[in-house]
Amino acid sequence: MCFSHTHFEFLLRYSKLITSMLKAKLFLFFLILTTSLFAQDFFKENGALRFNMIYGYNLATNDIWKGHKSMNGPISGFEIGYSKFTSRSKHWERLYGTPRIGLSFQTILMNKPDTFGTCYSLLPNIEFRVITLPRSEVSAKIAIGGTYVTRLFDEKSNFDNRAISSHLNFGIEFSASYHHEISNRVELNIEGSFFHVSNGNFSIPNGGYNLFYGKAGINYFFDEVPYLKRRGTYLKSFKNKAYYTGYVSYAYRNQGTFAGYRQYSVLTLHQSVMKKINKISNIGVGLDAFYDPTSKLNYYMLYKDKELFVSDVKENEKYHVGIGLCYELMVGKLTIPMECYEYIYDLKYVVNPTYIRFGLKYNLFKNFFVGGFVKGGFDKSMKFESAYMEFATGWSIYRNR
Repeated sequence: MCFSHTHFEFLLRYSKLITSMLKAKLFLFFLILTTSLFAQDFFKENGALRFNMIYGYNLATNDIWKGHKSMNGPISGFEIGYSKFTSRSKHWERLYGTPRIGLSFQTILMNKPDTFGTCYSLLPNIEFRVITLPRSEVSAKIAIGGTYVTRLFDEKSNFDNRAISSHLNFGIEFSASYHHEISNRVELNIEGSFFHVSNGNFSIPNGGYNLFYGKAGINYFFDEVPYLKRRGTYLKSFKNKAYYTGYVSYAYRNQGTFAGYRQYSVLTLHQSVMKKINKISNIGVGLDAFYDPTSKLNYYMLYKDKELFVSDVKENEKYHVGIGLCYELMVGKLTIPMECYEYIYDLKYVVNPTYIRFGLKYNLFKNFFVGGFVKGGFDKSMKFESAYMEFATGWSIYRNR
């Protein structure tokens, strides 16, 4: 049976439509999952409105095609949102010593706005107090949510934007925050942040945004600044035994360049042995097994300037194994894993042997969880590049305590 060019175009459009629908559903699922922790009891006591100005720098993933000038440059924006001190009504709130939770909307005008446009983000976040002083505090903040970008890659009209190729993306922010009480209702905010935006390689190109910025502004509390209600942490844990955890995950990847790309599936079997270091943290050693043709495809693209088909990769060249260190931060039923790995097999076509993984797990039951993780690594200029977004279901086996 022969397919005409018309048939091929129809199938291509149909596959792109299915991919877009899948991406939208996964995006909504991920956003609902991350906001579930913060949607309860939001507008009660100890709450504040947040106003911040944002100034920073974009480390672009590519240069200008003609002339090869840098695409790096300054960015600016603002953030509005709501945050509150938790009430200690839940077990995890008492463990963390009344951390802050919040939901923020931020707008960032990118450098070269005709190319990169504007970035709108809705970010649930949580802050963990690190240093407590009488009228101030220093904390670490993590925010994970959704991002809408106005300007996309276009082969004809916006060729130099090889960072973003879809309107809907995932965003993750890591921040160090300083808060200082100015009056009985007003608190000063100062933050230093790293923000990464990516679509998880559901479409390409997907260099992503790597933004470094500072924030400055205020929190306006509805009542008084609740510093007197702050409590210490209760993290010490005794006689916790090591346990086993594992999951299987699936990723649908777009890989290649705008001129020619491939779509294929990636399967992962992850296993690790973990041990609690306190009531909120686990550390351990992990082993990954992959069914993934990416290594040979990348190798030929980078070193031989040749675009292969997935069918050109032999079955025995799709199997890889990695070993590394795992860390998990637990917040109620949510777990935030951060992992660093090294490929140990098969290294023949591996371009960058080091990779990292981070994301979210949600414990549906004591032993059963689902999750979404970003796998990626750093290029030669130390810019983070996401490889794909994987969605997992897994289990944990605990020894008798």
